Amino acid sequence: MSLRYNLIIISLIILTGFLNAGISGKVSGRVVDTESGNPLIGANVIILGTPLGAATDLNGDFFILNISPGYYNVKVMMIGYQDMIIQEVSISSDLTTKLSFSINPMVIEGEEVTVTAEKKMITKDMTATQSTISSDEIDVLPVEEFSDIVELQAGVVLGRDGGVHIRGGRSDEITYMVDGIALMDGYSGQIAGEVENNSIQELQVISGTFNAEYGRAMSGIVNIVTKDGGDQLNGSVTIYGGDYLSQDEKIFPYINNFSPSGVLNGQFSLDGPFPFTNNKIKVFLTGRYLNDNGYIFGTRVFTPSDSSSFSADNPDDWYIETTGDNIPVAMQFLNKITFHGKVSFRPTLLTKISASLMLNNVVERDWSKEGNESASENQFHDYYHFLLNPDGASKQYQKGNTVLISWDHTLSPRTFYTMNYSTFRNNWNSYVYEDSLDERYQHIMSLQNITYGNAFYTGGTDLWRNHRSTQSYIGKFDLTSQMTKTHQIKTGFEYRTQILDFIEYKLIPEKKENNIEIKPFKPTLPPRESPFHNRYTHQPSEFAVYIQDKMEFDYMIVNLGLRYDRFNPNAEIPTDFLDPGNPEMRKKATVKNQFSPRLGVAYPISERGVMHFSYGYFFQMPLLQYLYANSEFEVEIGRMKTLMGNADIFPQKTIIYEVGLQQQLTKDLAIDFTTYAKDIRDLLGTEIYQTIEGDRYARYVNSDFGNVRGIVFSLNRRHSEWLSASIDYTYQIAEGNASEPNSAFLDRLMNREPEKRLVPLDWDQRHTLNSSITLSPSTNFNFTILGKYGSGLPYTPQFLNIRKAIENSARAPMTLALDIKANYHINIKSANLSVFLKIYNLFDRRNENILYPDTGRSGYTLISRYSGLVRGYNSIDDFFNQPPHHYLPPRQMRLGITLRL
Repeated sequence: MSLRYNLIIISLIILTGFLNAGISGKVSGRVVDTESGNPLIGANVIILGTPLGAATDLNGDFFILNISPGYYNVKVMMIGYQDMIIQEVSISSDLTTKLSFSINPMVIEGEEVTVTAEKKMITKDMTATQSTISSDEIDVLPVEEFSDIVELQAGVVLGRDGGVHIRGGRSDEITYMVDGIALMDGYSGQIAGEVENNSIQELQVISGTFNAEYGRAMSGIVNIVTKDGGDQLNGSVTIYGGDYLSQDEKIFPYINNFSPSGVLNGQFSLDGPFPFTNNKIKVFLTGRYLNDNGYIFGTRVFTPSDSSSFSADNPDDWYIETTGDNIPVAMQFLNKITFHGKVSFRPTLLTKISASLMLNNVVERDWSKEGNESASENQFHDYYHFLLNPDGASKQYQKGNTVLISWDHTLSPRTFYTMNYSTFRNNWNSYVYEDSLDERYQHIMSLQNITYGNAFYTGGTDLWRNHRSTQSYIGKFDLTSQMTKTHQIKTGFEYRTQILDFIEYKLIPEKKENNIEIKPFKPTLPPRESPFHNRYTHQPSEFAVYIQDKMEFDYMIVNLGLRYDRFNPNAEIPTDFLDPGNPEMRKKATVKNQFSPRLGVAYPISERGVMHFSYGYFFQMPLLQYLYANSEFEVEIGRMKTLMGNADIFPQKTIIYEVGLQQQLTKDLAIDFTTYAKDIRDLLGTEIYQTIEGDRYARYVNSDFGNVRGIVFSLNRRHSEWLSASIDYTYQIAEGNASEPNSAFLDRLMNREPEKRLVPLDWDQRHTLNSSITLSPSTNFNFTILGKYGSGLPYTPQFLNIRKAIENSARAPMTLALDIKANYHINIKSANLSVFLKIYNLFDRRNENILYPDTGRSGYTLISRYSGLVRGYNSIDDFFNQPPHHYLPPRQMRLGITLRL
């Protein structure tokens, strides 16, 4: 199957050409005589260290296309004139860097003038909001993953569940691109693989109305360009250790003593020319090992096989079996190994071939990702209940591999193309033991009699097991041609097919022939027709084509584009909703087609100021987990618990408007002001149906809606002398009728009427402020302070599961954190040794995240006053008093070294 799909994709690309988008920039400008001011015809302009260059035309103008992001030295040469080099010219993806050369006639042969480029404070051809972060900027920030960088950008809010929300959209409305390819797991909406920070040459966060070349997103694009090997052999090794350190032991037990092994990290990178290839083949390699024990610990008081009895009314008559060793056990941990290798080959000066391999192996227990996706029983893996029986909780295992191949060819000074082909496989599993019939599995209810809500488990294991794998095969074609001085045309297409395998089930007791359970508990799989056993294989496909024109006039820059998307779910849907499980009442889901116009205009109002306006339609299919959930269309008998997928869902739609101003105030200071609005329609929601037997179930449909309004103000001081700083403030209102697709279903479970009006969404953070200051008092030392403030997220006041006000009408406390990173560099002959210290949440502030809806606080609830006898090992206060997962992480310190050769 894999070989067949690979051959199909490769054949399609060969038949149509080769191309690439979003990973290269452009240089344009003019060369004039210093004395006369006249344009110079035929001057040669070259990008040093690359084969790229151009000659000036009759007006002295030039342009150079297809330049990878980074910093370059640009040289101009002409007979009879001094050579001139502009150093450290910054190139960014999709943007034009303007240069002006004014050169003198040569007096002494061999004279050369060298100047250092001044990085522009405003971007005149930026028609929509985007942030560009270089590898040098990443290096000084106190961050660990690229997602930490994304969260620092204006308009980005981190939800309570850890999801990233760009400008008020749901967390699955973001596309993650790596080297021009959208590497998205269609099931979960997350990036397919791990991209480490030291692999990144440039990271772009496009939060405005992105161009037609970008699709499959409604809120934003995260565009990552990875590093190539350099002209010289370089290498680095980074090692650090650290731990969470807080005196707040009542909330976070076992972390009041610092242990350097709480977080262990080892990382290497190596790049340079491959030996004996005359610099035609260059290699970049990096790998990382990370083990983070997290900040939530349980105590092994019980083991899964312990059996206790709490059925007696008198606690003195309870039987409690405790065979644990009472040592602390990490309940929220991360262990990962990643590798990224990239080879770049130039068979000719005008051709470049690149191939990348990314591998990742992750084992974790992440409470923000907890929960099975069962359509019949939508519940969380309840990690908190396992705090005294930690070995009974599930772990998640993820393995992935990604291959990226690109062919880049310059046809002429005006035209280039790149072909991209990618394939990735992402496997995700969740279980306690690898063998589904492992005899160590124990049924919780067969071992104990406890009050579920207020007591920790005293034995047993999580019986849910989940497996899914996503395979994708992607071919992409982008062509860029500078048709005239003012018109740059870009066009291309993408074809993508996916194979999604999904299995989930809940282990049940094995029974004898007379339907009597075998004792002690012996696990077995539920029958295929059971609502607790779901599996499917689906193969959806997508096709997209676009064309856009970038018009660069002296007085205005216009991006005008049109995109067409086609999605084939390749699945069936029931035609009789009174009997959805009837296999004879099915039909094929329809193919979805959509056109998306995009317009962006930038209008320079002065040499230091530019206004922009942008508008566009953006469409995105919902995640595959919603299309294919419960593909057997089974309805559980009794109380409504069934959620059913819908492969005939239509694309979700967002219309975005944006107006902004960039203004440079002084040589080193600039502001950016942007206002935006989003109208969101056809969002995924649920609708309630009833079978002919009277059993109710929920089915995914396009029923939700919302709107977002916001303003962003940014102030930036670029690095000069010893200081650089930035501050950005976002005021945003994000409203809708539902925060997540299952809202209407959950309302029905609680006998509530679903919302039919606009209410604040769960991530409606009205005020967001990020600031950073980097101090470099010497060439050997730099120090960065990063501050993050967020006003309180909304919540719904409740008491004893009864709402006391409309949804999300109250506000949680604000969150505030201060992070720092200090670097000290020591030069040792040809090597450089850096010693660094990172501290997150420097002042160990209690940032409340998950709240009790009756009090609006994380560590106090009135429920305990109305709870009866707790049939369990703990008291009522033990269970409700300061749960650690209700808070964001406490203080964390990391100390390490980096050796660069």
